Amino acid sequence: MDVQKFNIEIDGVEKEANVIKVLNLDNREFVVYSVDNGNETSDIMYSEIVKDAEGFDNLVDVNDNKIKERIIELVNVMMS
Repeated sequence: MDVQKFNIEIDGVEKEANVIKVLNLDNREFVVYSVDNGNETSDIMYSEIVKDAEGFDNLVDVNDNKIKERIIELVNVMMS
């Protein structure tokens, strides 16, 4: 299985992210991804996928606490 990768800027540093799962919750798309910390550990992160005016995907922070809780629950189930 090929791992989907994309570049993301975190705290002003360009990093490579690996897609773990794309979720569809309440007719919205979210991506769960890992970012290598360089010390044999990775951070698991998530963002909402939002299309811009030209139809390109953009990742935005999730601000809805209920959605955050649902994503965290799903990630915990996936990782257990």
